[in-house]
Amino acid sequence: MKTFVISLKKSIERRQRIQDSLASIGIEFTFFDAIDGSQDSFLHSDKAAPKKTTRRFGYNLENGEIACYASHYLMWEKCIELNQAILVLEDNGTFTEQFKNCFHLFDQISEKYDFIKLGGTHHTNKKTVKRYLIEKISPDISLIRYGKRNAGTVGYLITPKAAEYFLKNSNEFLEPVDNFMEKPWRHSIKAYCFQPNLLIREPSVIPSVIGSNRKNKGKIRLIHRLSKEAYKAYEKIQYKLHK
Repeated sequence: MKTFVISLKKSIERRQRIQDSLASIGIEFTFFDAIDGSQDSFLHSDKAAPKKTTRRFGYNLENGEIACYASHYLMWEKCIELNQAILVLEDNGTFTEQFKNCFHLFDQISEKYDFIKLGGTHHTNKKTVKRYLIEKISPDISLIRYGKRNAGTVGYLITPKAAEYFLKNSNEFLEPVDNFMEKPWRHSIKAYCFQPNLLIREPSVIPSVIGSNRKNKGKIRLIHRLSKEAYKAYEKIQYKLHK
């Protein structure tokens, strides 16, 4: 399976680290230059819709988050161009022991599932979060769905079908890209995840560069606060309907 690592061209140390990691397990890959949110009028920055984002979520996206979304947007275009499933990685992941043992199964797995995350973060490290077994991939590795959204885009398998649906529904960048990809009511694509994690992100060791500044939650007007709560209730219903 073709493997791409999204990485800022200027991130020399991070690139060397991920290159060494993949070389040590014998996996060939291609760097995919990430869009730099520190540049003026970067590619697809015009897709941000701050007013709509504020009404729905009560925050504004930082340039780093918009650039992160745009970088993955380009990666989806590449998937469609190649007309085959691909593995997308960011440069701040740490591979677990199971990754190498599972890599040779990725082509086969992607024939059945369109979007699979290599690992879950945030919500998924809590034992109380429900996990729904989908399929045993091997005696040690399962494919699951989580009862709650799990954050991050550190690594995932994606098919041209999923890439097409993500692109069609990304005319505007309304929220962080990891949130968007895990909302099937937005694009009809379900998010699955490997268990145990094949890839983990360690922000204390390798801080995020592409989306380093999370949501800017400044003071918002009452009308926006009310619309945010209404949209939050709507999304809770959608999560339950699509579990």
